[in-house]
Amino acid sequence: MQVNASHSPGAEDNNDMAATFIYVGVNLTAKRFFDEGLLGEHTVYAQTSRRATRCPVAPFSIDTDTGMRGWLALLRTAEEHLTLAGSHDGMLCEHARLLHRRTQGRIASLTNLLDRISYLAIVTGVEAVTAELITTATVDNASESAARTG
Repeated sequence: MQVNASHSPGAEDNNDMAATFIYVGVNLTAKRFFDEGLLGEHTVYAQTSRRATRCPVAPFSIDTDTGMRGWLALLRTAEEHLTLAGSHDGMLCEHARLLHRRTQGRIASLTNLLDRISYLAIVTGVEAVTAELITTATVDNASESAARTG
């Protein structure tokens, strides 16, 4: 069998695709994701590393004014999506430090925590984000482990 991709039906589509691929993961470089599992001198043949650009996402830090401004901006944006009956402007920002302590400034941990807090706010009838709910809501395993060791 002889394959000639340059003359096959649809060959003109082989190198053009109207799509953007977004790969999300933890420690992708150390896991050799971009090298496609190739080792040593063979890594130069990895197409993924030639076609992808790493965009690392660090956790938010509130140790500086700039960091705190960024964290507050994230909280304001998240707050826009909360539809609790008792919510008010600045509700999440009032608890910025507590939310950061519970999540270590990590976006995934924050969104998970806000989901759980919202559920508790609804079932308890509080209908708002409070320090008590933030403190009692269960956080993800990584946040819980970090809180114990940090």
